[in-house]
Amino acid sequence: MSIIIISAGTTTVSAPQASATSYVVEGTGKLNVTSGGVVSGLITISSGGTANISSGGIADLTTISTGGYEDVLSGGTAFATTVSSGGLDQIEKGGTGSGAIISQSRSEE
Repeated sequence: MSIIIISAGTTTVSAPQASATSYVVEGTGKLNVTSGGVVSGLITISSGGTANISSGGIADLTTISTGGYEDVLSGGTAFATTVSSGGLDQIEKGGTGSGAIISQSRSEE
């Protein structure tokens, strides 16, 4: 299993990734999943980290905790997202979110 930690700067995924590849996004780190990009492994977002799922991008499994933010843009898709207290999962008009679990009084837009 490979874990990629993004604590600063931006990492862009534009091709399918092995399911054994996971991402941890924190600090000022940013993960962009763009057209053709598929992240099948776990994405963990916390402490100021951001993930943007844009048109044609797919995130299969995401956990968002305190200070983490995921934005699913028009044409982007996020499956099985878990949002804990202090996390934010925003689904823009035209974006798709399926199977989200919202815990500790946090809402999905």
